[in-house]
Amino acid sequence: MNNKNFTFIFTNAKIISFATYSDNLYDEDLYHTITDEFNNFSRENNLDIELDLVLFSNKNVSSKNEYISIIESNLRKISNSFDLVAFDSVYSKLFSSNLLNIEGKLFNDTNHINMYFSNETYSLCTYSNQWFGLPLFLNYKVLYSNKNFLKNYNEEIPETWDELIIIAKKILEKENNNLIGYNDNENAVFSLFEYIYSFRDNTTSPFPEITDKIVVNALQKLIHIKNEISTADERYNEVLLDSKSIIFSNSWSNYKNDDYFVSKLPGKTKGISGSSYSELIIGISKKNSSDNINAALRVLEFFTSENVQKEIIIKKYKLFSAIKNIYSDEEICLIIDCELIKSIQSVTEPIYLIQNYNNYSKKVTKLLYNFFSGSTTADKLLTDIDDITRIYYYSLNIPIGLIMFIISLIIFFIVIGSIIALFIERFKKYFKFLSLDLWIIYSLASLLYISSEMIYFWELTPLKCEISHAIMIMGSCLYFIPILHKLITNFPRKTRFSEYIKYHKYLYITIIISFQGILNIILLILSSYTVMNVMVENDKNFGLCMTFHPLANAIAQIQVLFNLLLYSCSCILVFFEWNITETYKDIRALTVILCVDGITQFLLTVVVFTNIRNYIVYYTLHIGINLLYVIMNHIYMFVIRIWIENKNKKANEEEVFIKELVKFNSPTTYIINSSSIQTSDSCPSNNSKAKSINNRSTGLLDLHFAKAQNE
Repeated sequence: MNNKNFTFIFTNAKIISFATYSDNLYDEDLYHTITDEFNNFSRENNLDIELDLVLFSNKNVSSKNEYISIIESNLRKISNSFDLVAFDSVYSKLFSSNLLNIEGKLFNDTNHINMYFSNETYSLCTYSNQWFGLPLFLNYKVLYSNKNFLKNYNEEIPETWDELIIIAKKILEKENNNLIGYNDNENAVFSLFEYIYSFRDNTTSPFPEITDKIVVNALQKLIHIKNEISTADERYNEVLLDSKSIIFSNSWSNYKNDDYFVSKLPGKTKGISGSSYSELIIGISKKNSSDNINAALRVLEFFTSENVQKEIIIKKYKLFSAIKNIYSDEEICLIIDCELIKSIQSVTEPIYLIQNYNNYSKKVTKLLYNFFSGSTTADKLLTDIDDITRIYYYSLNIPIGLIMFIISLIIFFIVIGSIIALFIERFKKYFKFLSLDLWIIYSLASLLYISSEMIYFWELTPLKCEISHAIMIMGSCLYFIPILHKLITNFPRKTRFSEYIKYHKYLYITIIISFQGILNIILLILSSYTVMNVMVENDKNFGLCMTFHPLANAIAQIQVLFNLLLYSCSCILVFFEWNITETYKDIRALTVILCVDGITQFLLTVVVFTNIRNYIVYYTLHIGINLLYVIMNHIYMFVIRIWIENKNKKANEEEVFIKELVKFNSPTTYIINSSSIQTSDSCPSNNSKAKSINNRSTGLLDLHFAKAQNE
């Protein structure tokens, strides 16, 4: 390819912006070259696309972190300034959701993406199995061995960490004190995971859990290396390489110096290794116009074509390409070490799972320095590192979690068992308030409500969040359906509406359930719920069910308001039916339940909207408040009165208590009908007031003091 820079004049060309960052002149030259080459290609093939390079460097931003912040902010905008963005693969998870899924959109899509398919590239360039970008080039961490010292002391390139320590100590003992035996790259995160991965049992073993015994062994060896042969400041690793005052160095493969042998990193045993793997990924903003997206796809296809990868990435700049089959090309293998790249055992986990890499890197680096200084133990270090990204779940492993789970199960089975009481003859007198089918619906509400809380145990998923919301909303709705039906049909004054509801019970039930059911189905179709990870400084991280979808939020609010309407109507009707003799005790029991319902829902709202940063406290309160809701709605209605019946054979305590209340209020007894209001102890001065109330036959107090329907 022609290496000269050209300036073309495009007429009516679509201008596509390409944002990238460079901290050295070598990379800057690469970006200018591929930009000019594309513009040349576009002109020759009449693509009418002009690529505009937006290069960030220390000339216009303070650091790479500032560049990352600019790109992140830009991608979240509805319309942004950059069509294509380049970024290090450690930021994949940060950017992926705002980048275009390119699968099925490239000109020669199947073959083009298949060229790049490997475990490493797939893990770094996909999100939810969707390709959001392709790598321009890649880097591995490799071992640089000083040729001069190895030749002078007749030593081979080490393949294990023990060999590296022995060789370095041997040379250091005979050389001056300014020589460094081994030094690592400045990135503590990559280095830590390399050491861990290099201590696995065999090449097919996965990356171990951070708290595994293997990791402890790796840390012990790392301490040994630091104490025996490494005394340098990692921030000056490349300076040491340039000055040739180091025997072995762990650094990125894009460093070029003929004074060093380049090989894969050592491991615990021969044949086992671990090298960090990084790609410069190019992605396309999915929020720009379709014309810009189509033009950007042509640019991406050009950059990642096999020809550009061979001629520019490998031949001109001596970088590695992510196209694996290139390393079977003899011409390419004359330029770079194909056997080296084939032998490297790369590790990307768990780096590519990290949302905020910069924050994670700072924390791990600080923890490692504390460990090396002896201020913390290996076990504490590993626990602290694990806690940075680990998401904790409310489970049976937590004592309070186990207690809440057992309580939930007990209440669940009490609800199931209590349904039996509906069919026992001697208990039927307690359940005259509702018909059998309405009591069953009421009981089903309790079961649904408990089930909605059981979902919060163990790992949260978007689907579990959606199901929990659906059954909680439906459970709350089912509580009020039977109660409201009874209150409407028992209204002191017969109306066409109350009579219609009375004789069309199942239509009434179907309409209300269908309303909430349809809204639940829409929410499930939208798949709007997500698990938002709450990252807590110096404490346990945890997940919360959230939805940021505008339509889903609106639907969820409608569902809550609808249930609130049912609750409000129930409260109003309870006031009107307060003195009806037939349901006198039931109305008072219902009043207690509705009052506690209001309190529990208020408390739940406070918990949800309060910034509680401890997952055990949050979920214990959430589950506990909702269990209290079930206890008051069901256990009070079903179990408590039955328990009193079994314990008190002579008389029901509840009935006695109510009779005492009636006696206490007997001096003033109201008798209300459609034509008059009388009081047994009324004085002459009150007659005018009674007459006034009598004349207002539709007054609210008439309804409130009525003792029977249609009085």
